[in-house]
Amino acid sequence: MEQGPGNRSQILLERLRQASEGQRSSAIAPKLRPRRDVDLKPLSFAQEGLWFLDRLGLARSAYNMPAAVRLEGRLDIAALERSVEELVRRHESLRTRFVAVDGVPEQVVDPPPRRSMEVLDLSAMEPEARERRVAAVIRDESTRSFDLSTGPLFRPRLLSLGPDEHVLLMTTHHIVSDDWSYRVLLRELGAIYGAFSKNLSSPLPEPELQYSDYALWQREMLAERHAEPHLAYWREQLAGAPARLELPTDRPRPMAESFQGATLPLKLSAPLTRDLLKLAQELGATPYMVMLAAFQIVLSRWSGQSDISVGAAVAGRGKRELENMVGFFVNTLVLRTDLSGDPTVRELVGRVKKVALGAFAHQDLPLDKLVRELAPVRDLGRQALFQASLTLHVATGEGDELRGLKWSRIKPPTDTAKLDLALSFTVTTEGIVGEFEYATDLFDASTIGRMAEHLGHLLEQMVASPDESLGQIDILPPAERTLLLETWNATEADYPEAACVQDLFEAQVRRDPA
Repeated sequence: MEQGPGNRSQILLERLRQASEGQRSSAIAPKLRPRRDVDLKPLSFAQEGLWFLDRLGLARSAYNMPAAVRLEGRLDIAALERSVEELVRRHESLRTRFVAVDGVPEQVVDPPPRRSMEVLDLSAMEPEARERRVAAVIRDESTRSFDLSTGPLFRPRLLSLGPDEHVLLMTTHHIVSDDWSYRVLLRELGAIYGAFSKNLSSPLPEPELQYSDYALWQREMLAERHAEPHLAYWREQLAGAPARLELPTDRPRPMAESFQGATLPLKLSAPLTRDLLKLAQELGATPYMVMLAAFQIVLSRWSGQSDISVGAAVAGRGKRELENMVGFFVNTLVLRTDLSGDPTVRELVGRVKKVALGAFAHQDLPLDKLVRELAPVRDLGRQALFQASLTLHVATGEGDELRGLKWSRIKPPTDTAKLDLALSFTVTTEGIVGEFEYATDLFDASTIGRMAEHLGHLLEQMVASPDESLGQIDILPPAERTLLLETWNATEADYPEAACVQDLFEAQVRRDPA
């Protein structure tokens, strides 16, 4: 029988104690350093959570991380192949798989493969058919599941469309990478390809640390007393929090999540975005805090609840040594806000700011360890602690481009959803742009579209009247308000005004005695 998370943790902790016995006092925080002296390669807490989910057979391709880049210009394919091989050699995460030893998952780092990248030549196809094939291959990469035990968990493919046009696909499983890792890979690929295409050696220094070093350090860092201050904060912060966000759904919730989803774009105008940035500055808050307050108001109105918890992703790379590593570092915080008492917009943003600052100060505790410690009643049909999230993406360049090539990202199709509802956004010069990712088991696109309209209208009210109480703020756009209050209530009908009720009753009996 498969061992539960608690038993696995006890076994792993005991093995870590044995491996590190006598090296230091438990009161001294361990130093992040290469650990070639320890054969054990444990998973990080976040990795263990995904591994356990994979063992349940539920997630399938929901945690695939596909990336696609269109390359225009003369490409040295041999140099690119060597460059990808060098990335795989440099970063152990790209050749790591996960096996169970005595019921405990461990990382297994395989040797660098002789060939890493598959090349698919589509240049002989007609242009329209070729683009359809490109879209089909990208979709296949997005939906084709990984086997965590056999690997590989990094799939690079190159589609050759012609002498001067190619599409590079790099698909990983989330257990070995995150969005930050993708930027690291592109930046390093640009530098390595630039050298290899000129028959030079790689200009990059050898990595001093690998992800397995971090995973071991995290386990030791969060053992016993080092984790207790964080646990104490989160126990108090989440005490009595509602287990469920009761949004009205278009369909009954299934017994287990299918992770099927879709996306709907969000676009706020440049003037509204400028007003939001100005409001954030006036309130001493960040744009994320203002957006979080607005999102929680909408969730509160839709659910009828005043105690709202939202997940917030953080990079999890607070130490400088982690900035250039490839691996799964991202953590998710639970931002719980009390909307009761009819506060003003200004007061609510103040509450949100306090919650966010407290959470960020305790962000080193992984969500998976927090869930394990709090031990909420688990439900396969929903995420524990929160079912909605808000993520801010920072608009940045992709790093060094490949030498002599112009590249542009291709957005892979999204047909998965890890939560009931996830809103992500980026602040750009043209305005705030983002998207809702939602579970199609629960919601129709039209429902999420209404929610997006409510959020936009609410933000307009917030910037116009920051001292207005929430009870006085209307989230319904004028057209929807007219539909609800006037159009659907236009029920006037002619009837015999002079007749008494008993006369009408008797007439009905005569018409239909049965």
